[in-house]
Amino acid sequence: MNRLFLALYFFLTSIVVWGQQGSWTLQQCLDEGLKNNRDIKIQKLEVARAIKSHEPGVATLLPTVGLNASQSYNFGSTIDPATNGRVSSDILYDRFYLSSSASLLDFNNLAKSSVDRVSVDLAKADEAVLEYEYKLTLLEKYFDALYTQELVAIQQEQLDNTQFNLTRVTDEFNLGRRPKSDLYDMQLSYQQEVKSVTETKQLLKTQLLQLFQLMNIDEVPKAVVLASPSVILGVEDAAVTNNPKMQQKEVAYERSLKNVQLQRAALLPSVDAYYSFSTFYYKPLTAMAGSSVESFSSQIDFNKNHEVGFQLSIPVFNGFRNRRNINVAKIETEQKKIATEDQKIKLQQEIDLESTRKEQYTTLQESLDQTLTYAGKSYVTSEAKFESNQIEAVTFTAVKNQLLSAKYDCLKNTLLLKYSALKLNLMRYNNF
Repeated sequence: MNRLFLALYFFLTSIVVWGQQGSWTLQQCLDEGLKNNRDIKIQKLEVARAIKSHEPGVATLLPTVGLNASQSYNFGSTIDPATNGRVSSDILYDRFYLSSSASLLDFNNLAKSSVDRVSVDLAKADEAVLEYEYKLTLLEKYFDALYTQELVAIQQEQLDNTQFNLTRVTDEFNLGRRPKSDLYDMQLSYQQEVKSVTETKQLLKTQLLQLFQLMNIDEVPKAVVLASPSVILGVEDAAVTNNPKMQQKEVAYERSLKNVQLQRAALLPSVDAYYSFSTFYYKPLTAMAGSSVESFSSQIDFNKNHEVGFQLSIPVFNGFRNRRNINVAKIETEQKKIATEDQKIKLQQEIDLESTRKEQYTTLQESLDQTLTYAGKSYVTSEAKFESNQIEAVTFTAVKNQLLSAKYDCLKNTLLLKYSALKLNLMRYNNF
């Protein structure tokens, strides 16, 4: 039973590992990258710090309580705590007191709590911007590698075909049915395609390494195949509904408004309540004529004192610092407002530019498809002519290069169309 369980476990594990080493989708790369990105991890900790630092407004109403004790020695002329008269003596004085205070009304604390709350939102917005910029970079790197991967497949197919024709031309040359020039032309074409395939494979290896390094994966898994994303091409909503950069600017502007309120709160009065309970013990260090000192417990009991009160504080003048701080906060608010409007304009311009590109790719796709169809038909007829020795190898190679070029153009435009559609979704909705 245990052996059967272990065999099943290793089988399932091998399937998972094989799946990770095999096909990688755009969403899988994104999930892995967001999980491993260190900058995003650091920002998540900043969000946690901002949440912990935020103190709700209700919490400012809770009282503070402190228990204190002090011991002092008075030498020379001092006040006798028993008589409140001045005596010339050395006295030991111990004081114990419990104090408590509560803010009943403090506009500064309320405004600060409001600023802290928006600071939490701003930290979350900063995290969303980091993720958004990472998605844009990953999308670009993914499609760079995807295009090169598909290009390798096209070139390899052409190379296999060229190798087959080279073998056939070599056999026909040996039988005296082909001139030596055809053999040289086919050999040159074959070596050029070998060079192209090798360079493209090397480029793919570099791009895959860059992609997996972006996901903080040190080593590229074996036999990696990037899956081409399925994209629904249609008319998108032109409105920007969920772009993190736009939301970040709006939250930053809101925080600047709260900061103005915080600076104004320093001009408003505050009301505090306080309570204090204290007692003390004293003892002359040098004997005084006719003096008698009560015991420690008796003094602690007799010297009890309670004090309850309210304190009203009204700011009057502090060197115009509050007014200056308010003016500075207003200027910062105006800066944030302009930055928000500027970000909105820039984002809309980026969306308009990418939408124009997408329309151009869509318009061009039909023409490229037709060109590829005609190039394929031309290649079929030219191949038949070449096999029957009606055209030379150089002419056949030129026709084959036309087909290869048409496949390149069609592939590139198809992937650019998908890339543009996904990028637009990301800019508008922060999602693929």
